[in-house]
Amino acid sequence: MLSPPINPVPIVYSIVKSGNLIDRTAQIKIEGQSFESNLQVWFHNIPAETTYKCSNILIAQVPNITCFEEKLTAEKVDLLNPVRSFFVSLTLVRNDGIIYPTYQNYQFDLPGIKAYYKKNFINAETSKKRND
Repeated sequence: MLSPPINPVPIVYSIVKSGNLIDRTAQIKIEGQSFESNLQVWFHNIPAETTYKCSNILIAQVPNITCFEEKLTAEKVDLLNPVRSFFVSLTLVRNDGIIYPTYQNYQFDLPGIKAYYKKNFINAETSKKRND
């Protein structure tokens, strides 16, 4: 059985952020060429809800920052001075499993990370101290 051709290879020119991580409206607009409706944007190893607009534009919902808890925990300096930002790679994955690198990253930065730490670490430490 013949596989579909890998070409044309989608190429990403730019990424435009919009929305807000805190209220979960964050999304990115990916501009490039050779996009098809069978592509899905992945943030590191997390698939994102992706909308095909045309052969030059894809829209992807940014996954909740808690999806990257392992990465956040690994990069955390300490609870009171958390990292100010971290990057995840963006890839395009065709519905038949073909993976196209974009050579682009998405940067999570304050206030999203600060809110994550406050909710998951600082408040947990505070309530732990109160219970002691």
